[in-house]
Amino acid sequence: MNGLAQQPPGARIVGLSLLAALILSKGLARLELDVNVFNLLPTDAPVVQGMEQYQRNFGAARELIVTLRAESKRAEDGSGTLPAAESLAEALLRSGLTPHVVWRSPLGGDPQELGELLAYLWLNQEPEAFAEMASRLRGEEAERTLEQTLDRLATSFNPRDVARLTRDPFSLSSVIDGLAAGLPVPSGSDGADPFASADGSLRILFVQAPFDQAGFRAMHRWVGKVQAAVDAWYGEHDFAVTPRVTGNPAFVSETGSGLLRDMRLAAVGTLLLVATLFWRTHRRWAPLGWLVWLLVLVVAATVVVGDLLLGALTGATLNAVSLGFATILLGLAADYGLILYQELIADPSRSAAEHRARVAPSILWASVTTAGAFLLIGRSSLPGLSQLGILVGLGILIAALTMLFGYLPPIAARARAEASSGGAGRRARHGWPSRRTAGVTAAAVGIFVAVLLLQGLPAIDGGTRELGPAESRAKAAMEEVREVLGGFDEGLWLLISGADESEVAGRLQAAAELLEQSAEAGEITGYMLPSAMWPRPQVHAVNRELAGELMFELENVRMAAMVTGFGAESLHLTEGVLRAWGELADSEGVAWPTRPGTRWLVRQFAAFDDGRHLALGRVDALPGATVEDLKALEGRLRSIDGAQLFGWTLLADSLLERMQRDVGRVLWPLATSLLVLLALAFRRLTEIGLSLAVLGFTFLGLMAVMSGLGWSWNLMNIMTLPLLFGAGVDYSIHIQLALRRHHGDRSEVYRTVGRAILLCGASTASGFGTLALASNSGLSSLGKLCAAGIVIASLCSVFLLPGWWRALDRRGSSANSVETAEETER
Repeated sequence: MNGLAQQPPGARIVGLSLLAALILSKGLARLELDVNVFNLLPTDAPVVQGMEQYQRNFGAARELIVTLRAESKRAEDGSGTLPAAESLAEALLRSGLTPHVVWRSPLGGDPQELGELLAYLWLNQEPEAFAEMASRLRGEEAERTLEQTLDRLATSFNPRDVARLTRDPFSLSSVIDGLAAGLPVPSGSDGADPFASADGSLRILFVQAPFDQAGFRAMHRWVGKVQAAVDAWYGEHDFAVTPRVTGNPAFVSETGSGLLRDMRLAAVGTLLLVATLFWRTHRRWAPLGWLVWLLVLVVAATVVVGDLLLGALTGATLNAVSLGFATILLGLAADYGLILYQELIADPSRSAAEHRARVAPSILWASVTTAGAFLLIGRSSLPGLSQLGILVGLGILIAALTMLFGYLPPIAARARAEASSGGAGRRARHGWPSRRTAGVTAAAVGIFVAVLLLQGLPAIDGGTRELGPAESRAKAAMEEVREVLGGFDEGLWLLISGADESEVAGRLQAAAELLEQSAEAGEITGYMLPSAMWPRPQVHAVNRELAGELMFELENVRMAAMVTGFGAESLHLTEGVLRAWGELADSEGVAWPTRPGTRWLVRQFAAFDDGRHLALGRVDALPGATVEDLKALEGRLRSIDGAQLFGWTLLADSLLERMQRDVGRVLWPLATSLLVLLALAFRRLTEIGLSLAVLGFTFLGLMAVMSGLGWSWNLMNIMTLPLLFGAGVDYSIHIQLALRRHHGDRSEVYRTVGRAILLCGASTASGFGTLALASNSGLSSLGKLCAAGIVIASLCSVFLLPGWWRALDRRGSSANSVETAEETER
């Protein structure tokens, strides 16, 4: 330590920064990022909770959907898509990427799968109906039932009935009539094949994930491997079909990877633009390299400290959107380094300590005020906005201290040497624009704002459309499935939870009665509840004993078939049902299906989460239903314990309410804290008022730009507001304290702080401008608004604020003569 203390300041700073980098690298290596956009939403909102439970628990949310579209006439009759689907399903199963692929309805096909489903459904019927059906399988009644079936086969003109009775002579499958239309799976155009279009030109496969729960990285890797396996299969076969991958895992993969790519692009772009503009302005490698290095350290320190703090306070993981946005916002941290360097080259004769002492009040007050504003945003009920506030607040404080004590010492000696050669000082001399220029600028801006505001204020879009990518292959594939097959529209979902199966069954019955009344009143067009498929433990208990006895009727059924002339193949389904009854009767507790096909079907509407049973239904709203209508229906359903109606429309309305509520929860404390901090920084009412005027003018200008260009507020770009507060306050503090230091000499202020702020504003706005090219719609709109807001804030602070300050400053008369002389010389 003694050796380190005896080193020159520059060498000491270099050593400490390398040590900090080593420590931070270990923290970054353990960092996990959350890219789930749902985690940006308020977790205490019932609608969000319902959607999050749906995403986490139900099969449709955890399965990839692979579509096969016929490429030519050769495949349009199904002769191409059907064998292609079977071949692809076998290839995916052989790959080991999935334990199960469903490419045809579990309601047909394998007699063992269908047999278990029928056995389960009969076990769930009323005891009287079950006993009546059982009687058809016993003794002489079995033979009479088969004779009646023969008579029906001889007289029926319905090909479907003939095919059905040939495979199911005891009509055990009658229990399934109407069931397919009551499940959240595709129903098909004509009911013949729920996994294909009417002409067979489009067919879908459900690919089950090999895990129940997975983070984004695991999900993204799995989706990529499945996509690669599908591409490899397509290359190895000559089926005339085009495969595409969609479904919730594909959406998660696309959205998450796009967010990470966009945030990396914007963060790196911001850093490169800061470096480029610095080089074009100053053309000095040493201060540029040191500035970039310290900015990287600031970002790393913010990430590590923020992750530890958020983990300790909330147990949350850093969200990629909040982190990436905070990283870009740390472009504000470059302000402090640029202001220090501009002061240094303006007067290189001073030491680093002397420059620090001159500028420290400006930087410290600006950082404390801006950081305080952002930290208060942590009170927001939107987790994404809350994380953003905490991260940026921490980052600004870390940046201020890092730049104050780490930037000047390594470059001060070099700057003095360059100044002695006569280069730096001459390059740094720039005069202040004339009063006429500033006046014309202010008048033009005022007219521009007034004209644009006549068009009205920007709209507020509370929807979640901006959370996803603007262009999505998975979305395009899903749109095709919705158009051709139906059953995948973004309607209303009804989630019913309970402590056990009996409680859920009772609540399903109550929900059915309420929805039936709504349908009769014309408030909804229809609904689907899995009541027929949901187990009723009391009924199971009564039917279980008789079901076990029916297993012993198998030989009697075979003998009856032989006597009446039915072949062995006609009894495959019946035998499957009898064996399944034996297995279900021997099980303990509630008898749930266990075979892969029937389990897949059950996972579409039933789940078990955190000790509670969940049932999923659908509600079909009227085509012209308003949000108020849906909220009224939601309120009535909420009267049933454990019932929650949710959907994208209700989510959008809930988010809009939260955004409006946060105005009082965040903005009023934010405004109060700003006033207190500005009072401590300035101790003059006029300067406090001028800082607030900069904020107001910046916000007004941004609203005007939004109105003129047709932009609207949304869930993502609402994060622009704290940026405007931060940048406006930050810039106004720097300018006004510089005006104090230089006794109102605007030319000197412009030569030092003003040029630095313009450089910072240009680099930061350009960095945000790169987000306009983002694949994510929300990030793109956020980038455009941030860039516009930063430009307005920097121009207002540099070109308008000094004139306002001088007009209100009582001590301005002493500086008037100086400015008059300078203008005379010009």
